[in-house]
Amino acid sequence: MERHDSGRPRGGLALTLRWLFSAVVILHALMVLAQPFLAGGSLDGHAVPLLAHAAVGGTLILVSMVLVVLGVLAWMPGGGSAWAPVMALGLVILEIAQVSLGHLHLLSIHVPLGVVITLLAAGLCLVALRRPRPHSRRTRTTLPARHDVDPVSHPLARPVPTGGPHG
Repeated sequence: MERHDSGRPRGGLALTLRWLFSAVVILHALMVLAQPFLAGGSLDGHAVPLLAHAAVGGTLILVSMVLVVLGVLAWMPGGGSAWAPVMALGLVILEIAQVSLGHLHLLSIHVPLGVVITLLAAGLCLVALRRPRPHSRRTRTTLPARHDVDPVSHPLARPVPTGGPHG
């Protein structure tokens, strides 16, 4: 994969991975935003919105699992944020708990956890839609190339004393 001088990968694959991740993040966020409306529809005495609420909840777990994989791909070869897969994994865990709490009818925990999931999904949207920042030279973790090292002044290039008063 070709890299430009900022250290980030450049090319079709990296852009496609970040675009695909962003598209699924937006789909996930829209599904999360639909949940309170579907749950609220059941308060009018209709069963269909509650069934849709349960179906979307189960689907959200699958979508967030896909987001973990896409988050890793958008981060490693795609040059995206390392927070993306971590946040997506958090969504998987919280959404599994959310569906379990909903099936147990523990609404005093289910509703506030829905708010937390909504905030985390919004944060993931911000991470996914942010442009990747170029790496600065100060945070570079690679060793300099051989032609960058001055053999006289580099600390690892100094000769080690052999001998001495006892040797």
